[in-house]
Amino acid sequence: MSHEWIEAKLSGAVSDQGLVDTILRSGYSRHLLYVPFYLPSAVQHVEALTTGAEHDHADHDLPFTHHYKEGEVEEAVELKASRIR
Repeated sequence: MSHEWIEAKLSGAVSDQGLVDTILRSGYSRHLLYVPFYLPSAVQHVEALTTGAEHDHADHDLPFTHHYKEGEVEEAVELKASRIR
Protein backbone atom coordinates (compact mmCIF):
# COMPACT_ATOMS: atom_id res chain seq x y z
CA MET A 1 0.00 0.00 0.00
CA SER A 2 1.79 3.03 -1.29
CA HIS A 3 1.11 6.52 0.02
CA GLU A 4 -0.61 7.28 -3.29
CA TRP A 5 -2.90 4.27 -2.84
CA ILE A 6 -3.73 5.28 0.73
CA GLU A 7 -4.51 8.87 -0.29
CA ALA A 8 -6.77 7.63 -3.10
CA LYS A 9 -8.68 5.23 -0.81
CA LEU A 10 -8.80 7.22 2.44
CA SER A 11 -11.93 9.25 1.66
CA GLY A 12 -13.85 6.05 0.93
CA ALA A 13 -12.71 4.46 4.19
CA VAL A 14 -13.24 7.47 6.47
CA SER A 15 -16.59 9.25 6.15
CA ASP A 16 -15.57 12.49 7.89
CA GLN A 17 -13.62 14.66 5.43
CA GLY A 18 -12.22 16.69 8.33
CA LEU A 19 -10.71 13.52 9.76
CA VAL A 20 -9.29 12.61 6.34
CA ASP A 21 -7.62 16.03 6.18
CA THR A 22 -6.27 15.61 9.73
CA ILE A 23 -4.82 12.20 8.91
CA LEU A 24 -3.14 13.49 5.76
CA ARG A 25 -1.84 16.62 7.53
CA SER A 26 -0.69 14.90 10.73
CA GLY A 27 0.63 11.80 9.07
CA TYR A 28 0.16 8.10 9.63
CA SER A 29 2.27 5.00 9.77
CA ARG A 30 1.72 1.78 7.93
CA HIS A 31 1.79 -1.59 9.61
CA LEU A 32 1.14 -5.01 8.15
CA LEU A 33 0.18 -7.87 10.39
CA TYR A 34 0.58 -11.32 8.92
CA VAL A 35 -1.60 -13.75 10.83
CA PRO A 36 -1.10 -17.36 9.74
CA PHE A 37 -3.99 -19.63 10.64
CA TYR A 38 -1.83 -21.84 12.83
CA LEU A 39 -1.49 -19.09 15.47
CA PRO A 40 -3.97 -19.17 18.36
CA SER A 41 -4.89 -15.50 17.79
CA ALA A 42 -5.88 -16.13 14.15
CA VAL A 43 -9.51 -16.88 15.02
CA GLN A 44 -9.88 -13.58 16.88
CA HIS A 45 -8.34 -11.69 13.95
CA VAL A 46 -10.65 -13.34 11.42
CA GLU A 47 -13.70 -12.66 13.60
CA ALA A 48 -12.70 -9.01 13.99
CA LEU A 49 -12.25 -8.61 10.23
CA THR A 50 -15.51 -10.34 9.31
CA THR A 51 -17.57 -8.30 11.77
CA GLY A 52 -15.99 -4.97 10.87
CA ALA A 53 -14.37 -4.65 14.28
CA GLU A 54 -10.76 -4.74 13.09
CA HIS A 55 -10.05 -1.34 14.63
CA ASP A 56 -11.55 -2.35 17.97
CA HIS A 57 -9.59 -5.58 18.06
CA ALA A 58 -6.50 -5.28 20.26
CA ASP A 59 -5.23 -8.85 20.67
CA HIS A 60 -2.11 -8.74 18.54
CA ASP A 61 -0.21 -11.54 20.18
CA LEU A 62 1.95 -12.07 17.11
CA PRO A 63 5.58 -13.05 16.82
CA PHE A 64 7.68 -10.03 15.86
CA THR A 65 8.46 -11.79 12.58
CA HIS A 66 4.81 -11.32 11.59
CA HIS A 67 4.58 -7.55 12.19
CA TYR A 68 5.98 -5.25 9.53
CA LYS A 69 6.41 -1.57 10.37
CA GLU A 70 6.61 1.57 8.24
CA GLY A 71 10.20 1.16 7.03
CA GLU A 72 9.64 -2.44 5.99
CA VAL A 73 6.35 -1.58 4.30
CA GLU A 74 8.03 1.25 2.37
CA GLU A 75 10.79 -1.08 1.24
CA ALA A 76 8.27 -3.67 0.03
CA VAL A 77 6.20 -1.03 -1.80
CA GLU A 78 9.30 0.30 -3.57
CA LEU A 79 10.41 -3.20 -4.56
CA LYS A 80 6.97 -4.06 -5.94
CA ALA A 81 6.76 -0.75 -7.81
CA SER A 82 10.16 -1.34 -9.41
CA ARG A 83 8.97 -4.73 -10.68
CA ILE A 84 5.82 -3.42 -12.35
CA ARG A 85 7.27 -0.31 -14.01
